Amino acid sequence: MGLQGLLASVAHVFWPAETARQIGWAPGSPFQFEMGMANLAFGLLGVLSLFWSGRFRLATALGSSILFLGCAYGHWVQYLKADHAPYNSGAGIIFADFVVPLIILVLALCRRNDGVR
Repeated sequence: MGLQGLLASVAHVFWPAETARQIGWAPGSPFQFEMGMANLAFGLLGVLSLFWSGRFRLATALGSSILFLGCAYGHWVQYLKADHAPYNSGAGIIFADFVVPLIILVLALCRRNDGVR
C-alpha cells in the first residue's frame, strides 16, 4: 500500500496533465494536487507501517483502504459512463484500487484478532 500511494502521488503531482489524460480527466484541475497529497500521506503511512505496528498499522490500513476503495468506486462509475481511459479501467486499476485494499484490510483485521495492540 505504501509503494502504491507513493507512485500515485508522484504521478498526480509531477505529471498531472499526462496522468489526467490517462484517467480520462480534463487536465488542469487543482483537485489533482490534492489527490496527490492524499496518496503521499497514505503512501508514507504505509512505508512507516513496516516499522511501527499495532494500532498504527490498523489505522493506516483502514484509512488507505477507504481512499483506494473510494477511488475504485469512482473508476467504476466513470467506466459505466464510457470512460475507458487506461488509468480508469482495466486489470491494473481493479487490482490496485479494489483487490489490494481488500487484502490489506483482511490482513490487518486478522492480525488485530491475533491480539496485536
